[in-house]
Amino acid sequence: MLVAREAMEVGLMAFAAKLSSGPELAECERLAELMGEREAAGLPCPDLDKEFHLQLYRGLGNTLVDQVIETFWELFARLGPNAVAPGERRLAPVHLAIVRALRKGDAELAAAEMRAHFDDVRARTAAIEETAPSAGDDGNRGGGGRT
Repeated sequence: MLVAREAMEVGLMAFAAKLSSGPELAECERLAELMGEREAAGLPCPDLDKEFHLQLYRGLGNTLVDQVIETFWELFARLGPNAVAPGERRLAPVHLAIVRALRKGDAELAAAEMRAHFDDVRARTAAIEETAPSAGDDGNRGGGGRT
């Protein structure tokens, strides 16, 4: 799902760049600034992150895009709080970089910034996968009679 969403969002940058003067992009900027405020206060902001991505493409009028993003967030939230907590990178600067690139109408730069954003998402997902028990692991470590 993550690979599909990344491909979709990176691919949609060319279309989103054409909407650089729309109200959705102004709302994205406001949401990214709020992310920065919350991050500075040490607070999580998955709700703002989700809304940012929904707003980013709202001007396209494509309900399938909205549904894919909504589904991703539902699945991602099921992975637990570490899934939605930012990694080492802060969310606000990378989201603001996406907005700046789109305001310039630079789809290529916007796509690169979106890829950078997904680098963090992949890192968080990988960290969760590393801590999750493997299939068939009953949590019994050590000599429990297994060979």
